[in-house]
Amino acid sequence: MKLVQKISIFLCLTTSLVKADNFPESYFEKELKNINQTVTIDLKDIKPGETLEVNALGRSVLIYRRTAKDLRYLSNHYGDDVVDPLNKNWKKAVDYRPSTLDSVWKKVLSDTQEQYELKHDRSLLKDYMIVLGHSPFSSCAIYATPKPTHKHAIFYDVCKRTEYDSSGRVLKNIGYSKSDTFNLHIPPYKVIDSTKIELGLKTPSKHDQAEQIDKIDYSGLTPQETLWLAAHNNDFETIKKSIQQGASPNKMQYRGSALDYAITGSSYEVVTYLLAKGAKPTAVTNDMIEIVGRNDIYKLLESLKNQ
Repeated sequence: MKLVQKISIFLCLTTSLVKADNFPESYFEKELKNINQTVTIDLKDIKPGETLEVNALGRSVLIYRRTAKDLRYLSNHYGDDVVDPLNKNWKKAVDYRPSTLDSVWKKVLSDTQEQYELKHDRSLLKDYMIVLGHSPFSSCAIYATPKPTHKHAIFYDVCKRTEYDSSGRVLKNIGYSKSDTFNLHIPPYKVIDSTKIELGLKTPSKHDQAEQIDKIDYSGLTPQETLWLAAHNNDFETIKKSIQQGASPNKMQYRGSALDYAITGSSYEVVTYLLAKGAKPTAVTNDMIEIVGRNDIYKLLESLKNQ
C-alpha cells in the first residue's frame, strides 16, 4: 500500500470517530433497560410436559412444567444421570467465555444465580423450571428435546446436542461432551403465587465493564488467542499488546476474526485501530454488525471501500 493511501485511510478513520455510537456503553444501557422491564408470566395454562418460550429481558426464556415423572425423578434419584448434580460449576458457567455481549448478564447472574442453585431442583416453584434459552457452554439456542436420547431429557443444545433434565442439569447422554459441565442459566425471577412469576429485577442504571475486564484470565494463551479474547471484551491495551507480539488481526477463529469480535465486543476506537493495522472484513462481518445494530461500523466500512 502506498504511503498516501495509508494516510488517507488513517484520516478517514480518525475523523469518523465523532460519528461513533458510544458502543459498548450504549449496548449496556439497552441491556439494563431490558432487564429492568419486569414481566409477569401466568403459568396456569402450561400443561405438564409442555414448554412455554417467552421473549423477555432481551433474551429467550423457557418455562417448563414438570410432570409427575419429573417430580419423582428429582426427589428420588438423579445423581448418576447428571454431570453436575450439586451445581458446583455454576460460578464457572457464569464466568465462562467472557464477552461484552454477555457482560451485563454475567453481573446479573453472579448476583442472583446462587439462590436457585441452593435448591435441589433449581427452582422456586416445584412444578416449574425456568431457564435462559441459550447454552452457557456453546452459546447456542436451547429447545425442548424433540427426540431425546436420555429418558430424562427435556432441553437440548442445537449445536452440541447436549441434553438437560427438568432441572436444567447436563445429562450424561450418548456421546455427551465431557467438557460441557455447565447447567443451564436461570434468569432472575420472583414468585407471585403458585401459578405466576415475575421475570426481571431492578438493577443499577450504569454498568462498569472494567471490573469484569480485570477478571479475564489470559494465562496460557498465545498472542493470537489473547487478541481474540480481548477483542470480545473491549480490552484495548491487551489488544495492542497482542498485536505487538505478532498476533494477526485477520487470522480466523471458528466464529470470525479479531475485527468481527471487536464489532460485537469493543469500542469504535478499537475497530478503527484494527482496520489501521490491516484488518479486513470477512464473510461474517455484516452478520456481526447486524447482531448489535452498529450502523456506524457499517458506514465506516462502506466508506473505506472507496479508499
